[in-house]
Amino acid sequence: MKLALTADLHGMHQQVTIPKADVLVVAGDVTGHGEWYEVENFIEWVKQQPVDQCVFIAGNHDRCLSNPNVLRDSPYKEELAEDYSIHYLQDSSIVINGIHFYGSPWTPQFMNWSFMYERESEEAELIWNEIPSDVDILITHGPPKYVLDRSFYNIMGYTQDCGCEVLADKIRELEPPVHCYGHIHECYGQAMMPPISTQFINASACTLDYRPTNKPVLIEV
Repeated sequence: MKLALTADLHGMHQQVTIPKADVLVVAGDVTGHGEWYEVENFIEWVKQQPVDQCVFIAGNHDRCLSNPNVLRDSPYKEELAEDYSIHYLQDSSIVINGIHFYGSPWTPQFMNWSFMYERESEEAELIWNEIPSDVDILITHGPPKYVLDRSFYNIMGYTQDCGCEVLADKIRELEPPVHCYGHIHECYGQAMMPPISTQFINASACTLDYRPTNKPVLIEV
């Protein structure tokens, strides 16, 4: 199965070229301003891409998706059901052709955005303990600590290494084959962290200055 991985489109999806793939994975921040119309525009764009299915999650900018009534009342509700080709994951899973995808939007607190928790908190433990032990493709919006997570900025007392310590511990325990995320635009790229075998991919489409010029990452699983 061929996957095209991207993240942090911030409403500029029309400027991103998606290569032909079986599944498009979008690791959060599909909107620029957190408005539902941006999600609708994103869904219409996905339908035009050369992919068979799409799996996407929310990110800290996607505040409209933090309201459960938005999806419930949306005319796109049926199109986002599992019977269709576009799958929204929020602390949930889907299996496509035998490959287990799990997605979660949460990140450590940074300013006043959506889907955030206090660092090294009980809430963080509860969130990341939900990751299934048999996951193949782990999709989170934010990175684990020290893996493609270093921010250019160090403001308001926040660490430059923006990843989550609790998530990092969980990944060391489970060793999912692939962990895809975004959030820290300036750390676009891929990494391995021996001795664990997980392939880490920061797939941010946007650069530090919010230009959507980073290409989707193609992998085969």
